[in-house]
Amino acid sequence: HLVATFHYRNVFLNPMIPSVQMFIYSPDGSRIERYAPIQEKNARADPDYCHVVMGENRVQDMGDHYEVILNMKGAAARLLFRNVVPPWKPGEGFNYKDEENGLTAGWVVPIPHGTVEGSLELEGERMAVTGSGYHDHNWGNFRCHETFKGWYWGRIHHPDYCVDYGWVLPRETGAPVASPLLIGRPGEILLSTDCLALKLRDMRTDEAAKTACAWGLTLRADELGVVFSME
Repeated sequence: HLVATFHYRNVFLNPMIPSVQMFIYSPDGSRIERYAPIQEKNARADPDYCHVVMGENRVQDMGDHYEVILNMKGAAARLLFRNVVPPWKPGEGFNYKDEENGLTAGWVVPIPHGTVEGSLELEGERMAVTGSGYHDHNWGNFRCHETFKGWYWGRIHHPDYCVDYGWVLPRETGAPVASPLLIGRPGEILLSTDCLALKLRDMRTDEAAKTACAWGLTLRADELGVVFSME
């Protein structure tokens, strides 16, 4: 299992410098982590379509697929992503927008569910890989934790159906929860809504993070002829 994040401006750092992160999880649960700060002169992103270059790392929309190239400290990957479910933009693509102060935060999902093929290299050993993949994109003009205190977010990739969901918790008391939900199947989006109903169950304190989080979720939706239920 591989997770890669391209931060054009890493909002979790101060100052917000460009960086790339890669996490590789093996079947036994062990994790390999790579992190690379990138000099601003070596980081660029096209404003009109997905083409991001950060040092030796790159992600690009090639028309009928996305290409991802990673190379950091003895770990490398070259992967091709192809859509199974069409790209998804929840509503207008914003999960926060304030006309008065000009702050905006957006989220779109170019690949809610896709196929992946390519190669993974660890300490000089290269292996061919295939599997399923996901690609989303966050953007904004402020640090997300200024308005959001946390979120629950996930996805299910099944041969017949795909589910992507979010439950983004506001920092301000009484402010609305952002609750996007996608249900799709190969070649088709069945439901795109912000009317997800989610309940947090079995709250426990995570010892490492020193914060309370749910160990169980109940998700429900009944919109536009689609009835959805998940535990």
